[in-house]
Amino acid sequence: MSGSADGASYDDIYGQLWFPCRGGEFCGIQVDINDPDKRKDVALRVGTILQGRV
Repeated sequence: MSGSADGASYDDIYGQLWFPCRGGEFCGIQVDINDPDKRKDVALRVGTILQGRV
């Protein structure tokens, strides 16, 4: 996904973002915001930040 954590996959229906973490595992977050555009934006931002920390 462009503009997101490297190798990320986003699910529009549930607001879930899955991305590769350190050690070859996958991490996932779920954003619960009513506005779908804001939900995706927040998920991508948080995923990018977390990818460098976990």
